[in-house]
Amino acid sequence: MVWLVRFMRIAILFLLFVSLGVRAEDGQNQASSTPSWKDEYTIGPGDTLRIELYGKPETLRSSVVVQPDGTLSYLQVQNLPVKGLTIEQVRVQIQSSLERFFRNVEVIVQPLVLRSKKYFVLGRVAGRGAYVMDHPITIVEAVARARGIETGVLEPTPAGLADLSRAFLVRNNKRVSIDFEKLFLAGDLSQNIELEPDDYLYFPSTTNPEVYVTGFVNAPARVALIPDMTVMSALSACGGFNPAAYRDRVLLIRGSLQNPQTFPIDCNDILKGKATDMLLQSQDIIYVSSRPWRIAEDLLDTATQAFVQGAVNAWVGHNVELGSAVHPVIPQTR
Repeated sequence: MVWLVRFMRIAILFLLFVSLGVRAEDGQNQASSTPSWKDEYTIGPGDTLRIELYGKPETLRSSVVVQPDGTLSYLQVQNLPVKGLTIEQVRVQIQSSLERFFRNVEVIVQPLVLRSKKYFVLGRVAGRGAYVMDHPITIVEAVARARGIETGVLEPTPAGLADLSRAFLVRNNKRVSIDFEKLFLAGDLSQNIELEPDDYLYFPSTTNPEVYVTGFVNAPARVALIPDMTVMSALSACGGFNPAAYRDRVLLIRGSLQNPQTFPIDCNDILKGKATDMLLQSQDIIYVSSRPWRIAEDLLDTATQAFVQGAVNAWVGHNVELGSAVHPVIPQTR
């Protein structure tokens, strides 16, 4: 396993070096694209600004912090809402508010420390948690900043590996189609996109034998896989169907998120003894819909999205305080 540790570290460093070169070459092309968060940074809680009135050095405040409620205070301006505003918009708001106190006022606002934008690297990485997005960053750079994908090699036995086939990126509550195997194992830099604020990178473990039950069940959850566990027993472990569930058929998803296999499971036939309950494998996903369906592909996106959202919510709920994390948060491993 030692060779795998070295390989993953070297691969990440190599991809980081190459990706920086690619970004430099493509800089002019990107400049003409639609402005993103980094082109017009918007202020948020935790950001620190330097504010002064032109020609009045006594008005300089070198560390005006945006409060958790998204407001700031400067001179006579108290509790001014600035969350979501650009630096220029903040300047205009402060200047407008001070015009009744100062004649010919001209406000100067400069960003000092930017901490309100964050992204999250979760699962099997060495430094999992929330990170401040103080500059544009790609997937490979984010993983390198998190000290690399966790190979789990402890002395003398392995503790767990990241499952690249089931790793995912979540943006605006939706999974972004990224092939992490191509990126980290084949060096395909077309998969190495830039992150956006509030993105989630998640690297599940290969060694935890578990299945995921999601959708319209009473208690969606990760379920420890035991010998001879079937679809119906996993559903029972999660409290069974909830009142809104379509009980006739459930969808079983197996394999990578990029190229999954799908198995429609007829619950009625199983309960009537007309069909055999299907044995589960580690990392299987069971999705219960709220509506009748026949073609698995019609349900696949919804099922995958439910799994992704559930995985992130479960991990964040146990490990990361979203409202207060401005530095990497390193939870205890299980």
